[in-house]
Amino acid sequence: MKQGIVQIPGKNPGDSTPLNVFPVQPSTIQDLKDIECISGDDFRQHVLKERSVQPETGVATPYKEWIESLPPQLSKTGQQIIDSWWSFELLSDVYNCGAAHTKLFGPDVDHTRRDHCIHAAFVARQVAERALINLSDHEKTVLELVMLLHDPHRLGSHALDRVIASIPGAPDIHAWGWSEDFHEYHGAQEIYRDPNLREILGVYWADVLAVLSYPDVRAHDDPGRVKDFGPTPLPLPAGHPTLLTKERINLLYRLKDEIDRMSYLELDFKRSGFDPSLIAGLQHCIQDYQEHFITAGDHLAVLLPQRKPGMAKGSQESYPFDPWIGARQLHRENIATHPTACLVDAVLQKALADTVQTYFKGQMDTPGCYRFVRNIALKGDYQKLFGTSVLEVLTAPRSAQGTLGLEDLYAPLVSITADDLVEINGRKYLSHKVTTEVSAEVCGFPRTDMTKLEYDLRKHLQDKGLDHHIFMILSNDFEKILNFKVVEGPEHVEKRQFLDSLAQHHSETPAEVVDVTRFAVRTSPKIQKLIIAMKALDDSGSCKNLLPVQEEIQAFFKARNILKDPTTLETSYNHRAFCEPLVSQIFRADVQKRMADFQPAWVTRGGCGLTLT
Repeated sequence: MKQGIVQIPGKNPGDSTPLNVFPVQPSTIQDLKDIECISGDDFRQHVLKERSVQPETGVATPYKEWIESLPPQLSKTGQQIIDSWWSFELLSDVYNCGAAHTKLFGPDVDHTRRDHCIHAAFVARQVAERALINLSDHEKTVLELVMLLHDPHRLGSHALDRVIASIPGAPDIHAWGWSEDFHEYHGAQEIYRDPNLREILGVYWADVLAVLSYPDVRAHDDPGRVKDFGPTPLPLPAGHPTLLTKERINLLYRLKDEIDRMSYLELDFKRSGFDPSLIAGLQHCIQDYQEHFITAGDHLAVLLPQRKPGMAKGSQESYPFDPWIGARQLHRENIATHPTACLVDAVLQKALADTVQTYFKGQMDTPGCYRFVRNIALKGDYQKLFGTSVLEVLTAPRSAQGTLGLEDLYAPLVSITADDLVEINGRKYLSHKVTTEVSAEVCGFPRTDMTKLEYDLRKHLQDKGLDHHIFMILSNDFEKILNFKVVEGPEHVEKRQFLDSLAQHHSETPAEVVDVTRFAVRTSPKIQKLIIAMKALDDSGSCKNLLPVQEEIQAFFKARNILKDPTTLETSYNHRAFCEPLVSQIFRADVQKRMADFQPAWVTRGGCGLTLT
């Protein structure tokens, strides 16, 4: 595929637009045929090519010791948030990635949202102090505080966001510009409503709130927006610094996105059991990207070297952000969207439904149900939110050896890929959602995310008198377009003069800004897994007989002509779909051995009547 040069400038490096996982119209992809596709394997090949990048030698500072060395390097306001704000303390119990709750990845994936927020604030200071990033002292501190407060997740991280989004009474924050990022929406609300945090932030409060509520596209006088974030402009006491302009708020928000990615990628690679060569390659990748990162007036841009003669403006053989995109995809493809990480979503959703049915006395498809869940989550009352037994499962990777985890309790009955489905009768099932009333017929809880395939299958099993409490798990990664604003290096101007003019946004700057588009995708459509799973052990810990359910599911698929090849269900079945990595070579040798040696309890206790491949 060729590189794509977009003629209409975008907003910022890394500004992204998600696409549907299963576009109904094939033209959706064909329209992108000229856009360069970056995958996780591209990053592996980049590291192999750059063999000069060697892993660090010597004794490294222990991870937790390194994290705790960062707060003293932040502002006094930042240190006060870390030390005394109640909501920040809760982040110590929230892992950065849902995969931390699996036995496959959990022993190595141990970094928390607290770690990430502290590290991101530290990176913000590093980036802001660089000569090519033009920020005032006030803006530097605002950016640091934004990074400390940007990720107020609760247990489950993005999995919990997706579960909350599936509640019918939840507000349509996607239409307001927030995607499904309920943690960001709730976090901005907290900054406006919490008087203690407002006191801590002091003169930075209004600008921090403006940056973190920036995604909201509702009119400033919209009653809902005013309730969430206050009037515009905010009334300020006498002597308060003048608020930053909308352009500077936009710049800080774009910087927030970039620094967020730099931070979580570094921690994700360091704390995922990856091979040291990949970690070293990632460090080099981030450093190289930062060295090309500039502010051009009120905008972000990536500074490119002079192009070769004959090449179009903005065209390069490679870009500083290509390895960065590949590194992001490597982690997403192999850990964040691995089937066992996606199983976390399904288990949390089922546990939350049980909690609502037990404790909530109102209608489950009303805003009151959403507020009930939100308030429990924000308080960090996870025992009430999910139940003791589910919490024990989620903490199993760091508990006593005999504690049962997700992989021990749930067995895959079907393990195919999206590519195995026919386009019309198969993939259409996965893009079509049933109504909340219909979903409640088979699961007892109104859901907005139930597909037609899941409903039909559960109804079929129910009619046959079989257990229909299945988990339908689809790897939840999505195709993503990323736009990068680039500026070419000067040809006839001394470099310092050129950079100074960019920073000051001089009209006579001898540079033309061009947007370069990249398409972040999975390595192959065959990697997008469709797993149908079921609880394999009963309350006594004994195996259930799952063979009759598996055979009826196979009959269902074949009768409806959903598959390209009906024999796929048998030939592709992998009972270890939750227990083995997609690409083992990216992990350290000891991690590979641990993964290979693991046997889930449902297998060691009898196998549930299933074929053990």
